[in-house]
Amino acid sequence: VEMDCMTPGEVIPKGTPSWVHFGKGDNTFDLQLTPGTHKVALQIGDDLHRTIPGLCQPMTITVK
Repeated sequence: VEMDCMTPGEVIPKGTPSWVHFGKGDNTFDLQLTPGTHKVALQIGDDLHRTIPGLCQPMTITVK
């Protein structure tokens, strides 16, 4: 949330509000955002939480 795609091979941080982990097979999460435009990126990582080349999709969303 509010982050860009990371460099391939970089370790995705844990325990920060900007990163939501789906390590338990989750496919949804609840996120409270203020009204306005926000950046969200879906970043795929391997079993060691390293980013995988070509598997990140940035998105811009608008909350009304």
